[in-house]
Amino acid sequence: MRAARSVFWAHRYCNKLSTHKRFFGSNIVRANTTLQNHQGQTAVDIARHFKSKATVNILNSQKLLTSVNYPTVNYFSHAPLNRRADKRKDKTWLNEQMKNSQTKYIIFSKLKPLATKLSGENRFRLAVINYEKISEILGEEMEHIKNIVFLGVEESLLMPDSDGQVKQTNDDCAWFAVDVGEIDNASNKFLEACPDTLYLTPRPGFLQVHMEDATILAQARPILEWHQFNKFCPRCASEVSMEEGGYKQSCSNTECASNKRILNVSYPRMDPVGIMLVISQDGTECLLGRKPTFPAGMYSCLAGYMEPGESIEDAVRREVLEESGIHVGLVEYHSSQFWPYPAQLMIGCLAHATSDRVIVDKEELEDAQWFSMDIVRQACIKVVDHSKPPSLWFPPRQAIARQLIEHWVDLGSSRL
Repeated sequence: MRAARSVFWAHRYCNKLSTHKRFFGSNIVRANTTLQNHQGQTAVDIARHFKSKATVNILNSQKLLTSVNYPTVNYFSHAPLNRRADKRKDKTWLNEQMKNSQTKYIIFSKLKPLATKLSGENRFRLAVINYEKISEILGEEMEHIKNIVFLGVEESLLMPDSDGQVKQTNDDCAWFAVDVGEIDNASNKFLEACPDTLYLTPRPGFLQVHMEDATILAQARPILEWHQFNKFCPRCASEVSMEEGGYKQSCSNTECASNKRILNVSYPRMDPVGIMLVISQDGTECLLGRKPTFPAGMYSCLAGYMEPGESIEDAVRREVLEESGIHVGLVEYHSSQFWPYPAQLMIGCLAHATSDRVIVDKEELEDAQWFSMDIVRQACIKVVDHSKPPSLWFPPRQAIARQLIEHWVDLGSSRL
């Protein structure tokens, strides 16, 4: 009964439940074990916390996985806004929305977002301000704001009409982002006008915001940074202007080649990165590495930038071989997420090794070694005290590396 109650409450913590046929009669409530609560815990994490091995085994049961494979939704991937790309070229609509009293702005200063700390927690929410408040704070300096990025709309919750269709309305709340860091003393004015706010530093601040805010942050910051560091055309050095709500730059020189055909320099840069958990040939160990810049004791998945002409699979095999000397055969896709440091698409994979001998590239890694599943499992459940870090620990759950590691451990637990 204790195990059954633990399963029930673990399921309740998952928030979303679905029903599937199983052996206890015709139906059973089944938990989505990839979902997380506000502390970043899954149902499996909660069961481990209460030391209920039976519950862990039930939640990880292969029988529960056969009918539905839930996708992993990573920290920066919750997409609370409809980006409404169809509105980006509509300058009239954008200008109307910018001054709409319902519109929400998030403020940056030199790429650091303005945020409020949640009471009693080391977590934050993005500070949201309307146009009237911004005008009041900046006064005449409003005219110095050049780049305002359209993020999307927070759609109204509507019931379907009689024909089953949800109609688009004009009540949807638009979101914009703006960086005031280049306006004299503007950053301090916002701090003074908005009590209990601060500007978040990228690390660890971006990993401490509410998950939906994290996705908005990951969308806004790279585009603002792109405009901040690309003010002149790379083809002819003329000044560029922002177009399409911030998602395109146009050269002011009408004769420039960039205005005559589509070029990648006209759009925000995003770099694809393969990040992979390498699994040993017998499946009992995984390969983890550490860079010299890592905190003491921290190991993570191997990772590397994709190169032109490469498939994801080829990039994974090349990077693993270059960094560790391990050959990889089968490559399986797991999940992805955008990583705003500064603008990378992390493509998470499981890489199945076809060799065992590790040869570390010391220019890339300080160390790389095989770790048994038991050791990795124990490291996953330890609470890390950064003043006295353990000999082995992993990136936080906000990082896709941690999701890959825990996915492998969960697969192993399901076979116990």
